[in-house]
Amino acid sequence: MKKFLFLAPLILAATPAHAHFLWAQTDPQAGQLRLYFGEGGEGVTNGVSADVLFKVEAWGGNGKKLAPKLAGGAYCAPIAANATVIGAHQSWGVLDRSDSGRGIFRLEYFAKAATSLDKAGNGAKLPFELFARRNKGEALVTLKRDGAVLPNAEVTYVTPAGEEGTKLQTDAKGQIHFPITASGLYSLRAVVIDAVPGELDGKKYPQTRTWTTLTFHNGTGAKVTPAAAPVAAAVKAVPVAEEKGNPNADPKAYALLEAAHNNRQVMPVDFAGFEADLLYVDGDTSKTGKIVYQRQGDTKITVDGLSADDNDWLQDKVLNLVGHRRGGTFAQGDGKNPLTLGNTNSFGQLILLNDRMKSEYRVKDGKVTEVTRTMGGQKFTITVLDSMNADAGKYLANHFVVSYRDEKTGALKEVEGYRDTYAQIDGVWLPTGRTVYDLADEVTPRVRTFRLRNIKFLKATKIAAATATR
Repeated sequence: MKKFLFLAPLILAATPAHAHFLWAQTDPQAGQLRLYFGEGGEGVTNGVSADVLFKVEAWGGNGKKLAPKLAGGAYCAPIAANATVIGAHQSWGVLDRSDSGRGIFRLEYFAKAATSLDKAGNGAKLPFELFARRNKGEALVTLKRDGAVLPNAEVTYVTPAGEEGTKLQTDAKGQIHFPITASGLYSLRAVVIDAVPGELDGKKYPQTRTWTTLTFHNGTGAKVTPAAAPVAAAVKAVPVAEEKGNPNADPKAYALLEAAHNNRQVMPVDFAGFEADLLYVDGDTSKTGKIVYQRQGDTKITVDGLSADDNDWLQDKVLNLVGHRRGGTFAQGDGKNPLTLGNTNSFGQLILLNDRMKSEYRVKDGKVTEVTRTMGGQKFTITVLDSMNADAGKYLANHFVVSYRDEKTGALKEVEGYRDTYAQIDGVWLPTGRTVYDLADEVTPRVRTFRLRNIKFLKATKIAAATATR
């Protein structure tokens, strides 16, 4: 079983990378476009390193390119008051998923955001695109490729109240339809597979998988307000969305989870990145390489002689360990959900997010001690065994286990153990390594480790320097 572990907004959470898609979503309150990877509707990136979003291109309905910037857990750009649709594209590259039966393929993403259902029929200049319009209390959706309708294709739609999504097949006109009964955000996705071989960046592939997504608002909140100011200013201008989170959240649950969020040790906001030597060890085999991590730009990891599977594993683990020390705003992350309290046990107070992944946290002594999520028929729980102190009042979870269970039967499928190491370098707490113990079918666990050495900042950070001298 192959999995990709990613850090959650508070500590971390695990999920298969292929279960996430590129989404473009308009934020009516802030007058923004939000780009993120997720299941749809979250508004913030989950499941992959946010660094991949730097490779996303976005444009307005007129074809004019936008320049998104990091803000509130997504990449955002201001949109005009008269905006109707936004388009986006990201070329993920060539992936090897042979161990999960999907083989080798090139992966492409297209995304479209409409400010309302009534505007979702406008084109976003995508070669593979979903169009929607209102028709007698329903959404009538048409799937097109290169301008031609696409029949017999599967389209999944998720309503504002939905979790798993409903799958429908397009008819001879390339259309599906479903009732529109709730106010809020609707999200749709479809995929097409082309069995045409090719080569990209020196990697050969036998097929290309292209996903397209669409989001639109219905009813309340569909109007977009002007946003002429830069992204950062636009976020500050909306204190309700930025500071208060979901108004339906239980106040105690919100306060407990927000405190645990704020107690995490993260990088300074002006930290530009670093370069380092990288050592990768798998059992008795070791290889060396380099990493250049950039907060605003591509992160490059190079290790020669790795198999495609090992390279994917290493890229995922390094990017997520490093990338998710970036921090984020609680109100626009987990605080967006209608949080409620659950039971208590030795690991602390249970807090239910009531989101699409049925997420649950446990909090004790101002720290997250457990995270549970459900996705794709699999339920996974991250249990923190130990954490270390960092700056005053801050902590880093550095020893935890992840258990994977069947969602329906609860049968335990696999367990992974994690040990992370950190060091304070010139006032900045940075990860310096990770060891993963994978216990699956074999009696003896597979143990893989990477270490970062000779870490050097790409640019000095004034905030960290000031903190270090106090």
